[in-house]
Parts: sequence; C-alpha cells; structure tokens
Amino acid sequence: MAVTIEIDHAKTRAKGAAAGGLPVVPQSVRGPIRRLKWGILMLTLSVYYVTPFLRWDRCPNAPDQAVLLGFANGRLYAFFVEVWPQDLYLVTDYWSSLGPF
Repeated sequence: MAVTIEIDHAKTRAKGAAAGGLPVVPQSVRGPIRRLKWGILMLTLSVYYVTPFLRWDRCPNAPDQAVLLGFANGRLYAFFVEVWPQDLYLVTDYWSSLGPF
C-alpha cells in the first residue's frame, strides 16, 4: 500500500510560473554555510589525494610512506607514530577523549 503526499504549494508555483511563460529552473545556492562546505570539501580532498605522496624516513626495512595502513604487517604508520594491533585500544581511547564522538 503506497502512500503519496501531495505538495500543493510547489505545484501551484510551478503552474503559475509555467502559465506566465517562464521556465522552471533550479536556483543556485549561496551563503556562508555553502562556502564553508566547499572549503571543508577542498581541504579533505586535498588531504586524501596528497598524503599518499608524502614520504617519511624510517628504518631501512620499514616503508617510507608518511601515512600507511599496512595490512600485510598489521601496522598503522602515521608520520612518526607506528601503531601495532595490540595498541589499537590506546588510539581509540585517545580519539574518544578528543570530543563527543
């Protein structure tokens, strides 16, 4: 059993605009929240695309990528930090102390 909801005000506006000979087109969105959204998007995408190319000098047998989740060795490398699987609870405890998440 499908339930349909009629949106009368949208239909009335569309009929009024079409009757006046004006095309119904989407409007652009402007404002400070939209600029903040685009800024955060650009920041996170740049981090996502740039971090694989950052290099970090470690010991001779360790990988030289700055941020690496190594599934083969079971380690997380993040710059000067190396997290082993048995230390993962320390990382989650640290992250939980940072905020309300």
